Order: sequence, then C-alpha cells, then structure tokens
Amino acid sequence: MSYHPKLTISEYQKIAEKSNREPSKTRPRFALLGLFGEAGSVLSEVKKKQRDDIAFRTYHQRVIEELGDLMWYIAAFSTAVEIDLDDVVRPVAVKINRPVTKPNRQVQCTDFDQDDGYVSYEPDENYQEELEELAGEVGVLVRDFEDSYSKAAILSQLTKIFEKFLVIVNQSGAQFCDVVESNIAKISSRWPEKIEYENAPYFEHDIPCYERFPRKLKIHIFEKIKEDGKSYFVMQRFSDFNIGDRLTDNIIREDDYRFHDVFHYAYASVLHWSPVLRSLLKIKRKSDPRSPTHYAATKS
Repeated sequence: MSYHPKLTISEYQKIAEKSNREPSKTRPRFALLGLFGEAGSVLSEVKKKQRDDIAFRTYHQRVIEELGDLMWYIAAFSTAVEIDLDDVVRPVAVKINRPVTKPNRQVQCTDFDQDDGYVSYEPDENYQEELEELAGEVGVLVRDFEDSYSKAAILSQLTKIFEKFLVIVNQSGAQFCDVVESNIAKISSRWPEKIEYENAPYFEHDIPCYERFPRKLKIHIFEKIKEDGKSYFVMQRFSDFNIGDRLTDNIIREDDYRFHDVFHYAYASVLHWSPVLRSLLKIKRKSDPRSPTHYAATKS
C-alpha cells in the first residue's frame, strides 16, 4: 500500500469521485443509502467480534475496510450535492485543536490521527452505541434531504455525521489515515487509472517445454443435442482428440453453464495459469517442487 503523508481531505474527495460509477442524477440518493448501509456493515463486524471474541482474528482489518467504505460514501454524497469535503470536516478539526486555522491551510488526513498512535484490536465498550447514533444522524439526512433541505442544513448535518464517524474510528483503534489509505488502495485496485498488459511477465519461461501451455492453442467447442431432443451438451476437441467431460447446464432452466470452460481458457491466455486446463491437456508441472501437482505425484 502506498501512503500519501500530506493528502488533504479535498484531494481524497477527488480520488473518491474518480471511482464513482453511479449516474449523476441518482448519485445523491445512492450515496445516502450507501452511507446508511455501511454504518450497518461496521456494526455487523462489531457484533461478530462480540460473539466470537478471539476467534474473529480479522476484525481489525475488516473494520478498517468497512470504515473506509463509509468514508467513501461521505465523500461521494458531498460531491453529489456540490459541497467541498474540507468544509464538512473543518469545524471538527478546529474543535479538536488541529492547526487548520492557519491562512490557506487545507485540512489534511493526518489532522485526524490520534496523537498517541494507539491501536486497539478490540472495539471500545461504547462503540455500538456510537454506531447507532451515527446511523441515526444518517437517517435524519436520508429523511430530510429531498424535503426542501438547504445546502447549509446539509453541510451542518454532514459535519455531525463526520464528527460521529471520527469518534467511531478512534474507538475502533484505527488511525484515520489508515482508513483513508485502505480505501484508496481498494478503489485503485478496482478502478486503476491505467492498465498495462504489454509488459506482463510470461510465467512459464523457466518451465520445461513439455509442461508449458502452447503459445497458440486451437480448441474446437461444439454442441450436440441430447437424446431427449430438447437440451444440449458441449464437447471440446484439441488436436483431433476429445478433452474434458461432456458438459450440460445440469438444471432444467438453461443457464449456459455448459460453456463455462471458456473461463479456463481465458485464465491460461491472460494469466498463463489454469490448473483445470493443465489437467485436461496433461501438462501438469510435476517437475517443479513448488507445484502442488509435484507434491501429489511424489506422494502417490
């Protein structure tokens, strides 16, 4: 994960907006409902921790992700109603004595980190109550948003929501920057600004030729009608030999499952990886001691 030590709240708002795929007309309502839903998701993680205690080892990671999603919806809604997120969070930063009163000083994400760097892997005893209050504040905004709600009123309510959100972040034991950075990493992985395939490594360069995927592979995939005269099965041929099983949809309603091997060909083409296709073509990597197929062969 890459970090942005001087990232401002307004800059995060712009990053979040780049990943928003919702049509412009429905963005405010979409963001509001998402904000309400994410508050429930965070509460769900707390409930799991209370139920399973030490067995729920991924609590801290999961709650940071859910809090990041919640922050994304705060930013998305602010953008949808043309409010600068800096204006939303500034009153909170001033209230906790952060140095945002300097001339031309934008609020930075680090302004909301806990000074002592305290990180807990347990939810605070007041955590659930705070989450319920956050959901209530979001509920007020959902209820009143389209009912002649002024921009000033929206800004005021968003500030209340963010202040409650920050309390929840602190009580979760997370640092605000970690929450934001986690969310940036998540949206960047899902919607990267640039994808390059040309320089992708060829993972089989050091594998014996008899265990490599062919650089060019021609598969004949065709349908045959079944004995009932109504449904079909799919067969595949490679170099004049049938490979794999005859596949059907396996249910009464046609769902094209019989063609699902196309995904395995795609994995091999793009990723140079497909255990299923290796098995069908009899090219398992048994010579590689790191390979599961090599381990299975030595144990058989």
